[in-house]
Amino acid sequence: MAPSPEKRPRILVIDDDQSTCVLLSQELKAQGYEVVTALNAEDAIKRAYTAAVDLAIVDIFLPGKSGLETIKVLRQEDPHLKVFVLTGADSL
Repeated sequence: MAPSPEKRPRILVIDDDQSTCVLLSQELKAQGYEVVTALNAEDAIKRAYTAAVDLAIVDIFLPGKSGLETIKVLRQEDPHLKVFVLTGADSL
């Protein structure tokens, strides 16, 4: 079910693989969501603060700060931010 046009939730997709960001972004936009993407933690933190996101989809392995460290920083600003963690790693 797509969100209502009045309040479209904004989702932040954080993944260092650009093709993953594009794929997730396209699918989420097709479902009616607004999407902001970032390829690293620093960019994600800046975008989250300026874009007022409702949900973050975070790759666990990022250059610089890890996905878990990024989540901690994001939640310091918004303790109620909902987060999905994803990874393509097969070692977990």
